[in-house]
Order: sequence, then structure tokens, then C-alpha cells
Amino acid sequence: MKKVLILQRAIPNYRLPLFQALCALKEVEITIGCAEHDEATSTGIPADNYAGVRILPVKVHKLGGKLLFQQVVSLNPYDLVITDISINMVSVPVYLLLCRLKGIPVIGWGKGVPQLLDVPESGLKRRYKKFIASCCQGLIVYGQISKKYFESIGLGRKPMFVAQNSVHTERFYEQFEQHAQEGAALRQQLGLQDRFVFGYFGKLTGRKGVDKIIEAFRIVKDMQPASYLLIAGNGPDRARLEKLGADLVAEGSMQFMGRVPNGGEGAVLHAIDAYLSYSQGGLGILEAMATARTIISTPEVFPETELLQGNHNCFLSADFSTGAFAAAMEKAVREPAAAHAMGVQAQQTVKEKAGTTVMVNAFLNAIRHTLNQ
Repeated sequence: MKKVLILQRAIPNYRLPLFQALCALKEVEITIGCAEHDEATSTGIPADNYAGVRILPVKVHKLGGKLLFQQVVSLNPYDLVITDISINMVSVPVYLLLCRLKGIPVIGWGKGVPQLLDVPESGLKRRYKKFIASCCQGLIVYGQISKKYFESIGLGRKPMFVAQNSVHTERFYEQFEQHAQEGAALRQQLGLQDRFVFGYFGKLTGRKGVDKIIEAFRIVKDMQPASYLLIAGNGPDRARLEKLGADLVAEGSMQFMGRVPNGGEGAVLHAIDAYLSYSQGGLGILEAMATARTIISTPEVFPETELLQGNHNCFLSADFSTGAFAAAMEKAVREPAAAHAMGVQAQQTVKEKAGTTVMVNAFLNAIRHTLNQ
């Protein structure tokens, strides 16, 4: 049986089901080379939670700023290496060189697309990404947006396999009724039974535009006084955001829930009527779609937002202004039947195009193609 090593910085909670499924494959033996949870270098989960995952401990060292270096380990047992090609993991060229010297093919796995879409990407970064990706025999990319990015930097002939960046959306279908009951109980607990509830669920950081969401909500509340804003999550911007929305909280129109424990996402998502994404839409969008919530988003182009289709499975604002975003929000309140229908369609979209099964199939196709070259 062929042996495959997947090099990752760490295993975050949302990736655990993917790696469990990959390690359960009978066709190849997959091992995950990663570090344990370490606040200084990773966002991974503790090693005692790695049930069902074949682990090779690989330390990650912080060099300064965002730069990381992954410990070099022996590659002799492996027939193929899949490595995260993030620009901040400066050990990637070392592994690429070692694989070339040993004749081991490499698949690069990454998003490619710059995190800050409003900041022009330097030519140096683009050339570095092109160099790293060109050294790989194939690429696993995060959706069509990522594929187009790599094509734009001159890698159109490189074999690419689209693994829509996702979470284990399947659990939201399996536990739909349970989460719906928990969501209804949460709405009752918060006194929100007869209100249209907007929700944001994710990291509270400046690049997510949560302050813009609060500004837009103020506009909506003037037109739809019964609307409510629920913000769940934690992050470095929380204190500033709480100060910004203090008057809304005091009048009973808004609440900060703080960090939601793992497994509690379904209840929170079922407690809201519409999920809000202003900037750098993350995996929360796909979780909300999986729970049949309608999505309200700006028209940004990002791997996690590429499944959104305006007036079909979401409400898209006309532009990136808070006024346009507020107009999309208000339309959802004014047209609840349309909002519900879009949520149902959003769930169907995710079932077809995202989730652990889709990602596993993309990995397996990439592995088969590369090993058969």
C-alpha cells in the first residue's frame, strides 16, 4: 500500500473530520505530520483529541512575526507528500528540495488568494507563490476562485484538484432536528420568538468588518424596529465592538454571546434567521448554509463566498457600502418567505458542492493522479 504524508501546521477542530476520513481510506495509508496545540505557533487541538488520525509529531518553530518553520523529518517511508504551501511556512522549500532529491512527488495544498483583497499583492509574493507551486506535481486548491488565482500567475497547465474549503457540513444535516430544537430554546431564552434575528458567528477581528455590520444594523433597526443582532465569537476586536454597540445592547436590540463551545454552533445558527458576512467570509458561511439559513453578504470574491449566488441562495449587497449592506438586510426582513426559500436553496448548494466527502474525493483524485504519473 502506498504511503502518503500530509504536512500541516496543526489540526484545527474544523479539520479533524477531514483528516479522520482521509486516515480511514483503504486505498492508501495517510499520515498527518503536525504539531500539537501551541498558542505560540498553532491553532491545533491537543493530541489526546486526535482519535482516528494517524499522527507523525512534527514541531513547528516560530521565527518571528508570522513566519514559521516546520521541523524536518525523515521522508523515507513515504511515496507521496502533500504539503501546505502557505507563504508564512518558510520550511516548504526545504521539503520540496528533499522530495526532489529522493524522487518523491509533492502535491501543494493552499488557497493562494491573498487574505486582504483590498491590499494589492506584491510582485515578490506572487513570484514566490508561483515558484513554490511550480515545484509541485499537482495542486489541491480551495475552490474555483483559488484555481483561477493560480492560473493567473502562470500555472494554468499544472494539474489542479478543487477541494472546496469546507467544514464537516454533514453533521448539520444529521443533527438538523436536534439543532433546531436547541435553537428554538435559545431564542426563547433570549426572548426573541417574534423578532427577525441577524447573526454573525466568527472571529472578532478588524478584517471581518463586524463594525460595519453594526453600523448597517443601526440603519435597518430604524426601518425594522423588531430586528435583532446576535454576535457570537471572540477575538482581539471584541472590546472595541462592545463599546461601539453598547447602546444597542442596552436597549435590547443586540447581544454579544462570546465564544461558542465546539458542538454549540448548530444551536446558535438555528437561533438566527439570517447570517451576515461583510468581509473575508469564512467557513461560518458554509455552516449557516448547511443549517438552511439565508446569507447576507457583500459581493466579495473569496473561496468561501464563491457558492453564493445573489437572488438564488443569498442576498448580496449592491456594493461594499454599509448603506447597500443595510438595504440587503432590510430586504430579508421585508421578504421572509424569500429569505426562507434562499436558505433552503443554500443548504442544497452546500450538500452538492461542499463538505468532508467532497474534500476527501478531491484529495483521493489528486493522490491517484500523481501516483500514476
